[in-house]
Amino acid sequence: MLKKVFVWFLVFLCINTASAAVHILTPVDVVVPDEGELSLGSIAIGETVELIIDKKLDNIPYFDRAELTQVLPKNWAYIPQLEDRTIILEFIIPQTAVEDTYSFPLKVWNSKEPENAETINFVLYVKKNLLTADVIELIKETAVEDSVNYDFILINDSIAEHKVRISSTLPSYWFPPQEITLKPKQTTEISLPLNPKTYGVRDFKITVESLQNNTKYEFDARIIATSTIASKLKTPLYGLAFFTPSLVPQLILNAFITLVAS
Repeated sequence: MLKKVFVWFLVFLCINTASAAVHILTPVDVVVPDEGELSLGSIAIGETVELIIDKKLDNIPYFDRAELTQVLPKNWAYIPQLEDRTIILEFIIPQTAVEDTYSFPLKVWNSKEPENAETINFVLYVKKNLLTADVIELIKETAVEDSVNYDFILINDSIAEHKVRISSTLPSYWFPPQEITLKPKQTTEISLPLNPKTYGVRDFKITVESLQNNTKYEFDARIIATSTIASKLKTPLYGLAFFTPSLVPQLILNAFITLVAS
């Protein structure tokens, strides 16, 4: 009996003398002491980021509640989610957010022991734009109906994912628009095909635009499509799609008028 009491005493002593800390898993993996401060990094307006907290305290499941103890700026929002092993706080930064540095106190605790709550401060740097886009080669040459790739470099310097759309002023059946999700703090290289349908030189614009804020990049491009025997024969045939038997009477009438007039 005394042995059991002694063991429980040791457990109680360990819990109360252990260094209190909160383990943040995402967007950075770090253990923050009580009353400590954590810089999460930079985020662009219009983005959403998840702050994921480990429920464990000293490797024992403990925390089951988390909330901000300060009112968010106007139009900001956060959505708490309680998972099996983590607490997720999803922060939504509106497009109307002001570019600035923001600090928020966060309280984490066990609902059965609210008196032992831990408080940390996390810092967010809100920027207007953290997206960079470039096209490696803007002038391409190929044969008609022979696809050629345009290569893009997309840099997302944010701690949050970012969605973009790549499009052009060409017909969509030449260059189909693409939507891409860029991972946080990563550089993405992507190649998109252009398939010219007629021969000749054609200038056009390529646009890389954010789907989450007003960031947009435009590039002046050119495609040089050389002709082939097949393409030369195909071009006059495009008009056949507009021919129907109902046009026959009109063609005969036009021929008769032309004959009389001559």
